[in-house]
Parts: sequence; C-alpha cells; structure tokens
Amino acid sequence: MKNNNRILMIFLLLPFTATAQDSLSLKTTPALQPAESFTQNKITGNIEMNYLRHYVWRGILIGGNAVAQPELNLKWRKFSLGLISNINYKTSAQSKENYTKQTMYDEQDVEAGYSTSYKKFDFECKAIGYLFFNQIDVPNTAELYNKTAFNINDKLSVFTENVVDIVSFSGAYYNNTGVCYSTSFGKGFSAEATLYASSGNKKFNNAYFESEAGGFNFIGGSVEATKDFGPFYLCFFAEINNYTNKGIKQVTQLKETDNYSFAVGWNF
Repeated sequence: MKNNNRILMIFLLLPFTATAQDSLSLKTTPALQPAESFTQNKITGNIEMNYLRHYVWRGILIGGNAVAQPELNLKWRKFSLGLISNINYKTSAQSKENYTKQTMYDEQDVEAGYSTSYKKFDFECKAIGYLFFNQIDVPNTAELYNKTAFNINDKLSVFTENVVDIVSFSGAYYNNTGVCYSTSFGKGFSAEATLYASSGNKKFNNAYFESEAGGFNFIGGSVEATKDFGPFYLCFFAEINNYTNKGIKQVTQLKETDNYSFAVGWNF
C-alpha cells in the first residue's frame, strides 16, 4: 500500500515520468524490471458488435425498433478510449429523405477515461461525447461521468454512478446507485446480476423525458451472461426498468421499459 501511495503522489507531481504500475519500483532500472511489468505497457481492448431489440438508454426508450451498436474499446495502463456507434434499422425522428432508408448510421459516442483501485474501492471517471447525425432537433452534447464501487467480496459490490452534462444540457444531472453480483462457473461461463435505483434532476428529465418533474425516476434490474471461446465471446443482456416518477409516466404513457441484446466480441 505504501508503494501505491508513493506512485500516486509522483504521478500527480510528475505526470511525464511516473508509472501507474503498482508492483514496479521507480528506482528499478529497465534491465531489472520483472517481465510482467512490460505487458502493462501494451494496448489491450476489445471489438464488439451488439444487437439490441431497441435502444434503451438510462431507462429511456429511444425508438421502438432494433439497432446495432458496434464498439471499440482500448486500454493502456489505467487509461481507456471507447468508440461506440449506433446503426438504426428503421429510422425515425429524422428528415424525410432519410426516413425511408433501411439502415442509418445516426450516432457516434467517444469516451476517454481513467480507472484505479484503492483497497476495496474501484474508481472510474470518463469524459463522454455524443455526436448525432441526420436527426431532427437532437443536439450534440458531452458529459462528465464517475463511478465508485465498493467490493464487499470477490462477487458482491455496491456502486454509484454520477453524470453531469456540460454542453447542450449543461447542469443536467443523473445518478444510478445499486448492487451487483457476479460469478463464474463451468468452462468460460460468467454471469452478472444488478439491481439499481436511478434519478435525474429537473434539467435531465426535461431534456430527455420532456418532464418538469425531477427526482427518483425508476428502479430496475439487469442480468448478463457471457461465454468465452478463447479471445472470442458471446454475451446476452436483459434489463427492465419500472418508472416511479409520476411526471415521467404521464409524459411517456409508459409504466416501464425493457430490453434485451446479443453481442459477439473479440478481446485482444
């Protein structure tokens, strides 16, 4: 733990010379570094194609048609970069010339993040940019995101996520807090179940639900199952979100949203 504190202090003071490798002493010469330390300098990540029944984002139903979301995630040491696209299979809320098209590349998200751990805590922060194409009255925007998780044991954790918009809907705030249980079994099988409660302030709910009622939005749950085949994997995900906000229920005429998706990916 002393090494972690020492590395964190030097990283803050000397960002161009410090290392994020917890097990590596700064006084060690390159010739004497353990072999595993060099692997942390490699770029790792994954490529994934995700097929969703429809687009549900933070409990919000965005169109009732199927979409595909290809993504590329890269990680170097504790830094990450993500590129996530949206391909709409039956376009809606778009210009007339695009409405008749069978598919439409209509969104590109870019995420840049940093993650670290301290004792039983995991921390993650990201800057997220949302770029929209050929959509009516949908402005580009950006958010700041952070997540803190406390690991009760190797399977159970509690977490909270906080997001604030800094561009088109400046000051819009969203929180998602819950508990997550993860396990692995068999050969290459893993599963995860999450229960959560989400809320948004008045600016967030006005921007995304067109509701003036801020506060406690919904409670929900999700399950995810993954099967690894070496570097390749298949993943199934399902979620359900039950609205608790009367204003959102009134505007959307919905009591809940649900979704499921299938993904195929490759880790490298």
